[in-house]
Amino acid sequence: MNPSRTKNEKWSWYWNRLRAMSPTEMSLRALVKWRNFQDRHGFPIQQLVSLPDEKNCYLPNPDPLQAPESLKTALAQEAEKILKGRWTAFSRTTVQVNLPPKWFRDDWVGVDQTTDAVAFDLNHRNLDEGADIKWIWEWSRWVPIVRLVQNAYINNRSDQALTALEWLEDWVEKNPPYRGWNWTSALESGMRLIQWRWLDGWMRQIWIRDVSLSDGEKTNLLERLKVLRENIVAPHVWATWRRRSFGSSANNHLLGELTGTLLALLVYPEVQKLGISLQQVKRQWELEMVRQFSPDGGNREQALNYHLYSWEFGWQGWWALKHSGVQCSANVESILARGAFFHREMIEGDHSESWGALTWPYGDSDDALATPTLLHENRAALEWKSWMESSDESDPEDRSRNDHIDHDTKQNFQDDESLQFWYGTFPKEWRKIANPGLERLGNWVIFPDSGYAVYRDADWFLRWDLSPLGYLSMAAHGHADALHLSVWYRGVAMFVDPGTGAYYADKELRTYLASWSVHNTPTASFIRSPQRLGPFLWARHHAKPTWSSIQDSEGQVTGLRGEVQLEEGKLTRCIIKSAFDGGKIGWEVKDEWSGLKDSTNSTIDDGTAVLSHWQTPSDTVIQRISPDSMKIQRQGRCLKMHATGWQGALLDEESSPNKISHLKPFVSEQDESRIGTISPAFRRVEKGPFVRWIAPLTAGSGIIHLIPWDESNVS
Repeated sequence: MNPSRTKNEKWSWYWNRLRAMSPTEMSLRALVKWRNFQDRHGFPIQQLVSLPDEKNCYLPNPDPLQAPESLKTALAQEAEKILKGRWTAFSRTTVQVNLPPKWFRDDWVGVDQTTDAVAFDLNHRNLDEGADIKWIWEWSRWVPIVRLVQNAYINNRSDQALTALEWLEDWVEKNPPYRGWNWTSALESGMRLIQWRWLDGWMRQIWIRDVSLSDGEKTNLLERLKVLRENIVAPHVWATWRRRSFGSSANNHLLGELTGTLLALLVYPEVQKLGISLQQVKRQWELEMVRQFSPDGGNREQALNYHLYSWEFGWQGWWALKHSGVQCSANVESILARGAFFHREMIEGDHSESWGALTWPYGDSDDALATPTLLHENRAALEWKSWMESSDESDPEDRSRNDHIDHDTKQNFQDDESLQFWYGTFPKEWRKIANPGLERLGNWVIFPDSGYAVYRDADWFLRWDLSPLGYLSMAAHGHADALHLSVWYRGVAMFVDPGTGAYYADKELRTYLASWSVHNTPTASFIRSPQRLGPFLWARHHAKPTWSSIQDSEGQVTGLRGEVQLEEGKLTRCIIKSAFDGGKIGWEVKDEWSGLKDSTNSTIDDGTAVLSHWQTPSDTVIQRISPDSMKIQRQGRCLKMHATGWQGALLDEESSPNKISHLKPFVSEQDESRIGTISPAFRRVEKGPFVRWIAPLTAGSGIIHLIPWDESNVS
């Protein structure tokens, strides 16, 4: 196997990457190169740190006798699957694995990438035969092992803890420090430190309290655990701290790296002998928490799953500091409180899915979890939302609050039992922390710093993107999705974000799913800004969209207007709640474009069209009922989509747009071949029905009406 890129690919990537770096970042990268040279032969043995139990400061764990029955049952069922080799990756995708697993195998495509090469010489962005490094890293985050040990802890299965110990010993043997793919990323070593602080505490307690074990057996198991601890903790702290992210790469990776290091230093103070102080790490961790979240609580990455992922890093760090008696910054507490509110408002479940509740998040989405302290991993976003809304029913103030909680959350209150068990109740005082940046206009909630607006009532949930491209100069996880609109009707997702696909296995697909043409937003074939330069690198960012309210003659807010300025011109979208014939309440979506021109000065021919793409999930049925009207059906919900101003539509698998054949309905050859492709979860790729409305550049505007369906309002 040759993990290297071609020479042209390599130099092109380096040149584009250099363009995003500051001089300071370049000097820091030189420092990393020097550290790589120093560590080529592995973890320096003279730095080995002894970690006996009596010097460790284990964080508290709840009494397993108090575990809810729902959690006991769920973990027992999951442990049975894990022991049969049925492992789940990215919270949703289950495959058959060897036991112990092959730590360098992408089990989704069945490709083994085993190597003992020095990690610093490997290029994890370009594996062979369709393999994706994210899958190889996934098993080495030890999530299935965490679930197995959780079951051992709660359901008194000492034998399963022993199995987990054996698998972890196998991992250490197969992954010596700085050899192979699992040492190519500091985030991955940081993630393992986070998992290890749980695993170590659970396994130790399991064997101490197991009355069926003799004193000799207990001593032997605890000694094996100590050896494993020393083989894991110090080398991982050393690697994570020395290779932590910085500069234009300092996104959620850095938070994960700092959180893993922070937890290790809190639990194992002896590790500070490596020259890494708790106060130094804590200070950097607090600074990054404030940097990476907007004042209104949204994560700056512009990827919804990464919001929860990064928020959980913050939560675990705060929780560990609290239980270690170390004061945490009030700024971090405020960010966590606002971030929890952001998550609650932005999440809407789609409960009809057979393999887990979907939330159809925006931006890059790899369904990552920090630690699976959940009842069901495939409902992670909803369980966290439910827990963040949970309260003490004995408190009159909380009982009153619950009367106003939305139906979706009430329906899932039982889902917070696992998080309640591991962490207790969500901090009540955080609900009182002010969010001065937040704006409310009727049923609209606007996060102006993060750049999102959500609307929620008994029938509708709308999530509207008014955000900048992404965080820092790379905007690593952003998509070209400004003005994108996702729509739920009565709890069912009707128009959705297309998803991510995979990070490296199919780069062309990932690029396509991040592009303008697949999002529910207006665009044109000649729009090339922002410019994607690599898997995690954008240039020529668009301006942050602006917004304003739309009011009726009596001053009541009826909708919002958003604008985004591109190099090629300005795009505008107005979303207005409207009453239609028969008293049906729906939405008017008006797109406008002005001054659009090709920024490369290429000729715009008569066939150039402005497009408005509307993507639906794969189980949707779309029927044309007239040249300008569509019937959209999914999971027992039905909408009528009616257009005015748009002069033709490409529907699902039709080969040409209805009504205006001379207009080009595609922005590229790739768009023509891949249109309708969606990725409802990481590595899952499907085809979904769509409607793409088309108008000539000279039209200037087009309107879409979304109306609840019945026979009385079909024209």
